[in-house]
Amino acid sequence: MDLIDDIAAMFSNAAWHAAYTRMGWGKDKSAAATKDEFEARYKYIADSGELSKRLCTHLKWMAWNAAWFTANTRAGNHQDAAKDKVGFERQARAVLGDIHRGVSLGGWLLLQRWMCASVFSGVSERDAWDEFSLCAHLGRELAERRIIAWRDSWILRYVAVCASTHALHVCMHACIQACLHKDTCCVVNTCVCCTCVRVYITATTLWSSHKQASMPCGCR
Repeated sequence: MDLIDDIAAMFSNAAWHAAYTRMGWGKDKSAAATKDEFEARYKYIADSGELSKRLCTHLKWMAWNAAWFTANTRAGNHQDAAKDKVGFERQARAVLGDIHRGVSLGGWLLLQRWMCASVFSGVSERDAWDEFSLCAHLGRELAERRIIAWRDSWILRYVAVCASTHALHVCMHACIQACLHKDTCCVVNTCVCCTCVRVYITATTLWSSHKQASMPCGCR
């Protein structure tokens, strides 16, 4: 069971526990079992390491308050339901504060044909499906002119500044990272992917710094 399934199961078991308890089955095995499962799912989520402990706690109490709001509303306990609603909304606001928004700059330092159709203009998909095959098909000189022109115009400064709130994710070929500290490309004869990479990375870092964004790099 993956993380999403665990979160869904945590909410579901909270709902069943509240329903069983409100129906007068508080001492019933079903109420106890669903509460135990609710706690177990929370532990799985927290122990997964995929979410912060703070976010896991907020999600747990969102589930709990949502469950009791529904159960109390249906039982006519509107005063308790109002308190549950306030608790849910408080946790929800906290969750929103934990969300990090950003943008992924695909099709730039990692050419993806479906995003960069003009770079592959006049070249069939059979002949060139990615940057390396494009370079091999066109030859380094022509491919370099196309690719550098694309990189210079694809990501404009205001996009990086305005779109990246917390994080700027730059997709790039794995060989770029291997070449960042070298003077020449690892595939000298055909590869253009490392051309001027230092310039692009430096510029993007400066742009994103206006928003105090981080810049993780995804390798493909």
